[in-house]
Amino acid sequence: MVILLSGSAGLGRLPGWLLGPLLVVVIVAILDLLFPVGLRYLAERYVQKPYVNPELAVARWLVALAVLPWAFVQICCCQFGRDPRRILDFWVYGIALSGALATTDLLGLTATGDFLGNEGAISGRESGLATHANNLAVSCAVALPLSVALGRRRPFLAVLCGVAITGGALASGSRGGQLGAVSSLLFVFILVRGSRRRLWTGVAVFGVAAFAMAALVPSIGDRLNLDKVLRFANSSGTTASDSGRRFLVEQAIADFLHRPLSGIGYEVLNHAHDIYLQMLSSGGLLLAGSFAVLTAGAMRTGLSASRRGFALGGYLVASLLTWLQVGLVENQLTDRYLYFPLAALVVVEVVAHVHPREPVSRPELEASQEAEGQTSLAGKRPLPVGVHDDLEGTDPPGWWGLDDAPEKDGQPSVRPLRRH
Repeated sequence: MVILLSGSAGLGRLPGWLLGPLLVVVIVAILDLLFPVGLRYLAERYVQKPYVNPELAVARWLVALAVLPWAFVQICCCQFGRDPRRILDFWVYGIALSGALATTDLLGLTATGDFLGNEGAISGRESGLATHANNLAVSCAVALPLSVALGRRRPFLAVLCGVAITGGALASGSRGGQLGAVSSLLFVFILVRGSRRRLWTGVAVFGVAAFAMAALVPSIGDRLNLDKVLRFANSSGTTASDSGRRFLVEQAIADFLHRPLSGIGYEVLNHAHDIYLQMLSSGGLLLAGSFAVLTAGAMRTGLSASRRGFALGGYLVASLLTWLQVGLVENQLTDRYLYFPLAALVVVEVVAHVHPREPVSRPELEASQEAEGQTSLAGKRPLPVGVHDDLEGTDPPGWWGLDDAPEKDGQPSVRPLRRH
C-alpha cells in the first residue's frame, strides 16, 4: 500500500535529518555483525531482562524510523490535503481510550488488565491496553500536548481526552511518566502562546472534577490505592526499583567504555532504564550522535513551522521534548507509538521542501484570496492559499490557525502554500 501511494504522491525525498540516522542504524548493525562482542563479556554483564534478538530490534526501529514516517507522508499528502492532524487525532483517541480503561480498572469498574493478562492485578499499577504500565505512562505524557492542540478544533473531545490521558498517567504508577505529563504541559505553555488560555481552562476543569469526586466519594483515596499510584515516597518497591536502575546505569557505562565507537550490539538496546545510555551502550557514539541529529532536525522543523504561524509545530516539539525528558528514566526507545509526532514533523518538513512558503500578512492574504475567490468555511477567517478545502468542521484547512499565529505589526502573520 505504501509503495502504491508513493507512486502517486509526487513528493521529494525524506529529510536528511531522518535519512542520516537511518543509515547509521544499519551501519551499527553491520559493524556488530562483522565484529561481535565476545560471549564471555556478555555472560558477565548485569542484566534484569533477557537479551533481545538484534535483527528484531533493528527491524522494529526501522519500522518506527522509516516505514511509519514514509507512510505518514504518503497518506497525508494523498488523502488528507497535506494535513497530518487527522491521523494524530486518532492516535490521541487511542491513547485516551487506553488511559480511560486504566483509570476504570484502578477504580474497580472494569478489569481490562486482568483480561489481557497485564501486571495491574499483582502490582496495583494499571496498564490499560498497553503491555506495561510504563508504556502507558510514556504514551500518555507524549500525547498530552496534542490533546491540548485538539482543543482548538474539538474542545469537548479535547477535555475528555485530556482527563482520560491524565487518569492513565496516574493509574500507571510510573513516576517518570507522571512527571513527564506535568512537564509536557509546561513545554506547551512555553512553546505555543495561543494555547495558554486552553491550558488554564483544562487545569481548572480537571481540578473541579477531582474536587467534586473527592467530595462525593470520600473513600476515593482508598479505592485509588494512592500509595501504589503516587510512588514518590520511599517504599520497598521504589527502593528496589531505584537500586536495580543504579546497577543498570553502571553496566551501561561499562558497555560504552568497552566499545565507545559502535557499542556492544543491539542485544542490549532495551537494558538500561535511560534511552541515552541505551544508545551509548548498544551503538556507541555513532548511534547517539545520529539520534542527536534526528531530534535536532525534527525540533528545528517544528520550531520553524511554529514561528511561521503553524501552531501544530509547537505542539509536536512539546511532545518530542517530553519523550526526550522521560527518556532519562525510562527505556522506551524503539516503540512505534512514540514516533507519531516525529512522523508528523517529517510531513511538515517534506511539504515545506516541496511547497516553499513566503511571509504574508493578513491584509495581503485576504486580498490574495479575494482575487482567488476563496472564503473560509466559517465565513470568518481566510483560507491558506493552495490548500485543499476538504476537511471537516469549521476550522480552515492546513496545519495552523490564525488564532495561534505569532503577530507581526499587530497582524497575525502566516506563510501560505504557493500554488503549483
